[in-house]
Amino acid sequence: MKGIGFWSVLLAVCGMLGCSNDSAVPVTPAAPTPLSVAEWRRLPVNEKYDESSFSRLRLADPSLRNDPAWHRFMVETVIPERQRDLPDDLPGV
Repeated sequence: MKGIGFWSVLLAVCGMLGCSNDSAVPVTPAAPTPLSVAEWRRLPVNEKYDESSFSRLRLADPSLRNDPAWHRFMVETVIPERQRDLPDDLPGV
Protein backbone atom coordinates (compact mmCIF):
# COMPACT_ATOMS: atom_id res chain seq x y z
CA MET A 1 0.00 0.00 0.00
CA LYS A 2 2.89 2.35 0.74
CA GLY A 3 4.17 1.79 -2.82
CA ILE A 4 0.88 2.93 -4.36
CA GLY A 5 0.83 6.07 -2.18
CA PHE A 6 4.40 6.94 -3.16
CA TRP A 7 3.67 6.52 -6.87
CA SER A 8 0.44 8.49 -6.58
CA VAL A 9 2.22 11.42 -4.92
CA LEU A 10 5.09 11.25 -7.40
CA LEU A 11 2.67 11.20 -10.33
CA ALA A 12 0.70 14.15 -8.90
CA VAL A 13 3.88 16.21 -8.35
CA CYS A 14 5.15 15.45 -11.85
CA GLY A 15 1.77 16.39 -13.27
CA MET A 16 1.80 19.73 -11.46
CA LEU A 17 5.34 20.53 -12.53
CA GLY A 18 4.81 19.59 -16.15
CA CYS A 19 1.43 21.22 -16.62
CA SER A 20 1.74 24.77 -15.42
CA ASN A 21 -0.88 27.33 -16.34
CA ASP A 22 1.78 29.68 -17.65
CA SER A 23 1.72 29.29 -21.38
CA ALA A 24 4.60 30.65 -23.39
CA VAL A 25 3.66 33.82 -25.20
CA PRO A 26 4.72 33.51 -28.82
CA VAL A 27 7.23 36.16 -29.79
CA THR A 28 6.12 38.11 -32.79
CA PRO A 29 8.86 39.62 -34.91
CA ALA A 30 9.11 43.37 -34.64
CA ALA A 31 7.95 45.33 -37.62
CA PRO A 32 10.86 46.64 -39.67
CA THR A 33 11.76 50.22 -38.85
CA PRO A 34 12.69 52.75 -41.52
CA LEU A 35 16.41 53.31 -42.04
CA SER A 36 17.86 56.56 -43.37
CA VAL A 37 20.80 56.56 -45.75
CA ALA A 38 22.97 58.18 -43.05
CA GLU A 39 22.04 55.40 -40.59
CA TRP A 40 22.62 52.79 -43.28
CA ARG A 41 26.14 54.11 -43.92
CA ARG A 42 27.00 53.63 -40.21
CA LEU A 43 25.81 50.00 -40.05
CA PRO A 44 28.36 47.21 -39.66
CA VAL A 45 29.25 45.69 -43.03
CA ASN A 46 27.61 42.35 -42.20
CA GLU A 47 24.25 44.15 -41.72
CA LYS A 48 24.68 46.92 -44.25
CA TYR A 49 24.25 44.80 -47.36
CA ASP A 50 21.58 42.52 -45.96
CA GLU A 51 18.26 42.40 -47.79
CA SER A 52 16.40 43.52 -44.65
CA SER A 53 18.51 46.69 -44.51
CA PHE A 54 17.62 47.47 -48.11
CA SER A 55 13.93 46.95 -47.32
CA ARG A 56 14.24 49.34 -44.40
CA LEU A 57 15.89 51.94 -46.66
CA ARG A 58 12.95 51.75 -49.02
CA LEU A 59 10.58 52.23 -46.08
CA ALA A 60 12.35 55.41 -45.03
CA ASP A 61 12.44 57.14 -48.39
CA PRO A 62 9.27 57.07 -50.51
CA SER A 63 11.27 58.10 -53.59
CA LEU A 64 13.16 54.77 -53.43
CA ARG A 65 9.96 52.71 -53.66
CA ASN A 66 9.78 52.80 -57.44
CA ASP A 67 12.11 50.48 -59.29
CA PRO A 68 13.95 52.98 -61.53
CA ALA A 69 14.80 55.19 -58.53
CA TRP A 70 15.90 52.15 -56.52
CA HIS A 71 18.15 50.99 -59.35
CA ARG A 72 19.70 54.47 -59.61
CA PHE A 73 20.27 54.48 -55.82
CA MET A 74 21.94 51.07 -56.00
CA VAL A 75 24.26 52.17 -58.84
CA GLU A 76 25.07 55.62 -57.48
CA THR A 77 25.23 54.89 -53.74
CA VAL A 78 25.31 51.22 -52.78
CA ILE A 79 27.85 49.91 -55.29
CA PRO A 80 30.44 52.66 -54.60
CA GLU A 81 29.91 52.25 -50.85
CA ARG A 82 30.39 48.51 -51.13
CA GLN A 83 33.58 49.00 -53.14
CA ARG A 84 34.93 51.11 -50.27
CA ASP A 85 33.76 48.67 -47.57
CA LEU A 86 34.75 45.47 -49.38
CA PRO A 87 37.36 46.34 -52.02
CA ASP A 88 38.26 42.71 -52.75
CA ASP A 89 34.66 41.50 -52.92
CA LEU A 90 33.63 43.04 -56.26
CA PRO A 91 36.58 42.87 -58.63
CA GLY A 92 36.00 44.67 -61.88
CA VAL A 93 32.86 46.50 -60.80
